Amino acid sequence: MTWDLDELLKELGIELERTLRDLDEGRQVDSRRTVGDDFLKVTTSVSIRSAIPDTPPVIPPTAEPLVDVFEDAKGLKVVVELPGVRKQDVNVAVVDGFLRIEVSKGGRVHRKDVPFKLPPSGVEVKSTTENNSVVEITLLRKRRGGER
Repeated sequence: MTWDLDELLKELGIELERTLRDLDEGRQVDSRRTVGDDFLKVTTSVSIRSAIPDTPPVIPPTAEPLVDVFEDAKGLKVVVELPGVRKQDVNVAVVDGFLRIEVSKGGRVHRKDVPFKLPPSGVEVKSTTENNSVVEITLLRKRRGGER
């Protein structure tokens, strides 16, 4: 049996066009085609699934914790609603320009930065209390010379 190289390339091109069209239309492609005879055979095998799943993964809704900041002459009180969190899970730091609240739970760390006008040297954390998943952080202003 004889074969024509141009005919062989034409058939391969047609198969490639069909495969690309199926991919553009979002179809899964799984084909195997042999072109030629016993003297020269070309086999194409394509198995491609769409990278986009048929249904998107279900992501549980997340919400940022509610944060309220109350300020008076003595300092600040930050109230954060953190369901299921104990006060030992909470770490508070005053970083230049913001108050950082970190919660370590289940091997994961969640962080919330709250804008803060005072420099880190101007405040100290007085207390952290927790009651019914509400964490209260009391910060005192320092006067000049490091006194409150």
